Amino acid sequence: MAEAVILANPPAPLINLSEEPAMLAWPLMDPRKYQADGWHTFYRPVAERMGYANPFSVEGCPFKCDFCNIQAPFRDGERAANMAVNSYRFLAPQLFVEEVAYLVETFGIKYFKIPDEMFGLKESHVLAIAEGIAERFGDTLDFWCYARVDTANKPRMLEACRAAGIRWFGVGIEAGNSKVRSGQDKKFQDSDIFRVIGRINQAGIEVGTTFIFGLPGDDLESMRDTYSLACELNTPFASFYCTQALPGSALYARAKANGYPLPERPGGPGWIGHSQYGYECEPFYEGTALTPAQILAFRDLAHVDYFTRPKFREMLLVRPGFGEVALQSIDRWVDGARGLRRKIVEDAQRVVGD
Repeated sequence: MAEAVILANPPAPLINLSEEPAMLAWPLMDPRKYQADGWHTFYRPVAERMGYANPFSVEGCPFKCDFCNIQAPFRDGERAANMAVNSYRFLAPQLFVEEVAYLVETFGIKYFKIPDEMFGLKESHVLAIAEGIAERFGDTLDFWCYARVDTANKPRMLEACRAAGIRWFGVGIEAGNSKVRSGQDKKFQDSDIFRVIGRINQAGIEVGTTFIFGLPGDDLESMRDTYSLACELNTPFASFYCTQALPGSALYARAKANGYPLPERPGGPGWIGHSQYGYECEPFYEGTALTPAQILAFRDLAHVDYFTRPKFREMLLVRPGFGEVALQSIDRWVDGARGLRRKIVEDAQRVVGD
């Protein structure tokens, strides 16, 4: 019997997105079986969150945040096509609108996530998509998409997005300390954050903010600054993460070069150590004045505290679209978060107890 031989093809150049049919795979997964996240639906009951789809309009991102590995799938293709690193490719807006129409008309989808890392960077692209969706469906659908503080400050774009049913922007703040934040290619100031989020809200769009604890340069004081900023912004949704040196990111490359003990080390927990909610989670801590257990414990406490604060709950009770039903939904999953177990935190507590 001939011995099996594994052949590896050379990297293929990145495709032209406007030449690829977008609809062919949707029947294989049937998006009617999927549900949108709670906050996306203004914390509606689970039965009201079906179905859900996430069509792309852009691949790639031109920015260079150390923790981000979004460009990893595109690296070989960029080199094969002699393209610049951190390429940024657009689907033709009319094809995206046709894909949305297909999902609505074939599966009855109402909830959409646009998972582009940089949906809002090119205003003409966003306007063409928003105007195409509004012309076809008015304000009957429910979208959310990512945005940056330094790309979302475009009034005409914001108005067009809201008219097309884009009801949420996910905005990455990352850190409350401006020096720590600038190290992640986010050089905007606190005043910019408040001004832009205010402008997004004035357009009728809600904001979900994201923050990361344990970034290079962090200590306990700067992490408290990050959480204080989150509370001051008091957005109807906020995500809190620990820094991870994810494969394909600049942090991962530096960690490997410096011999940092990554989760996949011999004797380590393996890839599960990169999981934000895993029992074996091990946050990245190089360049901080913190231990992994300190970062993880801080994150878990912040997550529960944010959604149980009186200021947050009072805001949600009176904010249009939320109310008591939203608070009941939040309470259910916060109760689950209170009991989240973490190995490195338990080990650190055991050592202190001994």
